[in-house]
Amino acid sequence: MPSLANTRGRGGRATALRIAASPTADLKHLLRDRWVLSRLALGLLTVIALTACVQSWKHPFPFRLNQRPADGVAAVISFQRVNPERTARDRDRAAEQVLPVFNLNPQPLTRAPQELRNGLTTFLTAESINRLPVETRRAFGLNADAGPPISTGLVLPDRNELFQKLKQLAADESQLRDVVADFGRFLQPLEKKGLVLPDQVAAINSPAGQITILSTDGTSTVANLSDLQLPTLLSASGFLTSRWTLFPTLEPYRAELEYWLRVQSPTTLLYDPQATAAARQKAASDTPEVFDEYYAGNLLVKPGELIDERKLELLQFEYDLLDARVGTFERATRVSIVFVLML
Repeated sequence: MPSLANTRGRGGRATALRIAASPTADLKHLLRDRWVLSRLALGLLTVIALTACVQSWKHPFPFRLNQRPADGVAAVISFQRVNPERTARDRDRAAEQVLPVFNLNPQPLTRAPQELRNGLTTFLTAESINRLPVETRRAFGLNADAGPPISTGLVLPDRNELFQKLKQLAADESQLRDVVADFGRFLQPLEKKGLVLPDQVAAINSPAGQITILSTDGTSTVANLSDLQLPTLLSASGFLTSRWTLFPTLEPYRAELEYWLRVQSPTTLLYDPQATAAARQKAASDTPEVFDEYYAGNLLVKPGELIDERKLELLQFEYDLLDARVGTFERATRVSIVFVLML
């Protein structure tokens, strides 16, 4: 009979009971695991990136290029929008109406009497026409190899007679001084008005036939181009023609002086392209923008109409206006909802 000491009991196979871990302890254990933390961080960053990519703080823009809304698109709110085409046309028109700008420099007219005197004094030492300087012969119409380059409407004496006439004037110092002084007074009104060459007039664009004159003192005036050209001023009804009778000293030499003036063509007005461009740019920028009015309920896109680039810009403009009205709280709510849905 076996001994009772060798008999195995149930107590030898028993194990100690342990209390089960709580969820909090399990969570703490997981959070201590760096691998788990890195995966959680990566997932969180992914959700944040997706939330930003879909612009969850904004309502989605429902329209696309070349789309044809079957029911059309009506304006949700009343708004104004700049019409770029009409604005550009108005600004171009305003720029075109700006007159060309000329700078006034009266020095050429101021020097004209002295230049006339210098030209006449060369007759004193000349024994014949051929002894005169080439410039003097050209200025007074004494060239033999070419006809008068400019028609004055007045008859000049024979070359030899003209030479003797001007030589006598140069020899009489008193008369020469009076002629030169009166010639300066004769031209004096032009120092304020100015003179422009016909070639410059043809080169500029002035549909109104006027220009803006900037004086040396900074003031500006508007003048007709016809009043600033020698051919017009010396015509039968011109401003200078009526002034000859005011200077009896000049009357005997009117044909010669007029010819000399036409040849010399003292120009006191010079076109200023920079000032003109600046004035036209200012006129364009000062022109107000043209707005199109849209009222709530108005059709922005007709049923079945193709949404082209212009229509899409209009719809985008209204969408931006509506989006600007959304408050911060509503945007935060949208972001939170999208964020939770992506978790």
